[in-house]
Amino acid sequence: MDVKMEPNDAGGVAAKHGFIFQDCVAAFYVTQMLRDKTIRRIRCEVTDDIDVVCDDFVEFVQVKTTTKTLWAQSDLVVLSKGAKNKKIPCSSILHKSMECEPELTVPRKFRIVTEHPTNVTLEYLLISRDERDGKPGRDELIKYLNSKTANYVATSGVDVANWVDAAWWQVFRTMREIELLGIRNIRLAADELHGAILSTEASAEDIWRGILDTVTRKGALSRRIHSVDSKSYLRADLNTWFQGRVEEDQKRVGRKIYVKRQLPHILVPFRAPLSTPCAKRNGLVLHQQYSMTRYRYKHIVDNVCKWLDEVFLRPNELADIHKLSLVEQSQRLKNTVFASLADVRSFLGRVLLHATIRQTHSSQPIPCMLYLQGQDEEKILENVHIVRRDPEGDELWVGFSELVTASNIAARLHEIRDELYEEIMECFSSARGKILDIKDDAYLLRHDIDTILDESNSFDSHLHRLRFVLFIGYDSTLLTEPETLGHEDQLEQETAALFEKFADDLEHDPTFAKLTINVFIYPAPSLETLTQLVDKKVREAL
Repeated sequence: MDVKMEPNDAGGVAAKHGFIFQDCVAAFYVTQMLRDKTIRRIRCEVTDDIDVVCDDFVEFVQVKTTTKTLWAQSDLVVLSKGAKNKKIPCSSILHKSMECEPELTVPRKFRIVTEHPTNVTLEYLLISRDERDGKPGRDELIKYLNSKTANYVATSGVDVANWVDAAWWQVFRTMREIELLGIRNIRLAADELHGAILSTEASAEDIWRGILDTVTRKGALSRRIHSVDSKSYLRADLNTWFQGRVEEDQKRVGRKIYVKRQLPHILVPFRAPLSTPCAKRNGLVLHQQYSMTRYRYKHIVDNVCKWLDEVFLRPNELADIHKLSLVEQSQRLKNTVFASLADVRSFLGRVLLHATIRQTHSSQPIPCMLYLQGQDEEKILENVHIVRRDPEGDELWVGFSELVTASNIAARLHEIRDELYEEIMECFSSARGKILDIKDDAYLLRHDIDTILDESNSFDSHLHRLRFVLFIGYDSTLLTEPETLGHEDQLEQETAALFEKFADDLEHDPTFAKLTINVFIYPAPSLETLTQLVDKKVREAL
């Protein structure tokens, strides 16, 4: 009698589950890349199951879904079987992990990810690598693994002790656990990187599914046909895609993202940036155009008023302003602005510099008016911005402005430069702590400038992430009322000469050559006319 067998697809189901589980783990690491700028890419099925490529190391991840009650140290050294049930040399989990990318020039780390927990023999690997000092289990595990592998040493020179110290065992009980952790990273990244609270849980889950789909497709590509880049999720690609998805979500609910505030350009760049042989000195000429041979004073004045709330209100006040009545809004801004109008030139320079940095670099301002004690008098620090860099460390931009009244702008420029150097030497190192106290991270996107501001760290050690900015306005005889046609070439020569004069000290004195300084030069027909119009407009508007 023939016995009819029921079809059994357990093997296929198990294999499919293993692939999906591995893709979920890879997608989770991609969401970590959103929040950790040291991670450069996630490679799918390139060297190991997953490779996490960071600035200073590569971590090789093996993902195991084999059904076990508990994983034991013996499971690490079990050899696979080939034809005729013969054991394949160096085919265990441990051997394969140790042999990853033999020619790698940066340090290696290793990770084993499983669905099922470990027994006591592997508990040491569950401890975070940086918390293992003094914890038991290391020597016993190394001794056991060496005994089972005949003191195996990989082609790269990695031995069992190296592997144990660089390895970490991670347990995810379910795919839903991985998914929830990934969605949490997505929500936090939206807030930290783009100042946005995703509108719904469905929106975060949709982003997760998009990442998972990309990981699955990259992992399925053949290693023989496709390049490593094709099988990698690059940080730059992820950030661009993620920003677009966040912006789509915010548009649907009508929210404005902080860094996307629709504020106008008051001044615009004039021709190409200025440069000198010293890469630490950068210049840009800003200007406003003529309309029907008349200088556009009104455009400048009207748009200065549109920046007042951001320049003069604290971030919590700016966040709450939409909850206030029109009368309350006006009074709060009026009180703050009028207190600064005593010196209209200083007031205007501050606004123009703030708007320039914000528009040209999408910076995050740290609203503050710091009074710093110098040797002879009180110094004022009023323009401080965070300029985010990815994957490099974020930068702190500190701005100073002056609308020059002296008739000899070239002579005054040297004085301004000397005053800047003096303020940096005397005041700025200690000012860092005050900026650290004043900045309100609740209203700032995620950044990493706290190390720059920590006074326990040397000022000099962070010069590459500090940038000092000068905004200098002056009256140019080339800008007439009405316009003198064809003045642009002469104006380019005039401003280039001024910038060269600012940087000429480096030719004979390299003392301050390590300081990175950006100079914005603004030639105008009449700063006196402009400041009078600004003063009148602001008082009328408020």
